[in-house]
Amino acid sequence: LDNTSLYVQFLRDVHEASAWIEERMKSLQLQNKATALSLEEKIKKLKKHQAFEAELAANEARVQTILENGRQLKNPEISDPQQRQSIDDQMKQLTEDWQALLKASKEFSRGLEEAKDILEFNNQVEKIEDWMREKEMLVAAADTGRDFEHCQEIIRKLDHSDMRVDDERIKEINTLAAKLGQKTRLGDRWVELKGNLDKYRATLRGALEVHAFNRDVEDTKERIQEKLAILSDKAPAQPNLEAVEALLRKQDTLERDVSAISTKLEELTKEKGKLMKKYPNCGAEEKLQSLQSDWDNLSEACLNKRNMLNESLTLQKFMKELQELEHWVDDTCEKMDSDEPTKIETKLQLHNERKG
Repeated sequence: LDNTSLYVQFLRDVHEASAWIEERMKSLQLQNKATALSLEEKIKKLKKHQAFEAELAANEARVQTILENGRQLKNPEISDPQQRQSIDDQMKQLTEDWQALLKASKEFSRGLEEAKDILEFNNQVEKIEDWMREKEMLVAAADTGRDFEHCQEIIRKLDHSDMRVDDERIKEINTLAAKLGQKTRLGDRWVELKGNLDKYRATLRGALEVHAFNRDVEDTKERIQEKLAILSDKAPAQPNLEAVEALLRKQDTLERDVSAISTKLEELTKEKGKLMKKYPNCGAEEKLQSLQSDWDNLSEACLNKRNMLNESLTLQKFMKELQELEHWVDDTCEKMDSDEPTKIETKLQLHNERKG
């Protein structure tokens, strides 16, 4: 019963596929009979036929599946001789009908070669015009970016392309246009756009240099502000010698970092000179003046902090020596109080002799 069901399903599938093929063949024959006089009509027929070919391609797997099912049903364990003969006949007819439809489709397509070439030409021109329009909008915007990263993004967008557009490609299009008797203004438009693209790229390269300078200036200003914040930390309310010495070691480390900032400032000063020569209105002078002002504040703060710590160190050393002297006096007084008067007189006499 199961094998009989498979056989019946196969016959049904063949019948449906054959009906579909017959319907498509009639549609193709009607298209052949229709006379397309103008190029526009031919292009319209070509577009319709391209959809027809896409439908054929989508049904290729369906036909092949039916044929494969037929080959499996021909197994003697599944079907009897009469069924196998019927399956052979059905498969043969389906294959012939399918191949006839494919052949007729190709012959119809060859009859539209001129329209096909022109349609392909128009598609290429349309894609190139879209590409040109996109680049023209970028050039017209003349955006040089908010900062270094944004400028890089604009450059990537300007250079990115899903298709090749250059002198050689435009030449190929013009040659094809002449061959097909078509007209296009892509050549003139490309010459103008190419010049504008070169100018815009040069502008973006300059903007990228300025953005890089501005970024370095801002980074250096941030480093200066960090050091100023450290220098503004208040000293301990009741410092001792060890605390002041620790603060001096911390100051030494900070001043080494400040020295590195000074080196960076020198580099930026040189870079500013180069930029001002190339791009007089880039604003590098004002940026560096602001940075120089911050640097002057940092230098003054460093000097003040160093002087304050040195004074504190001198004071703490004095206080420590004074404390040691006080301890010595207290200790001496205690010893004197414990000695007999004769021993004290002897020690005073010895002390006077040594002074003499």
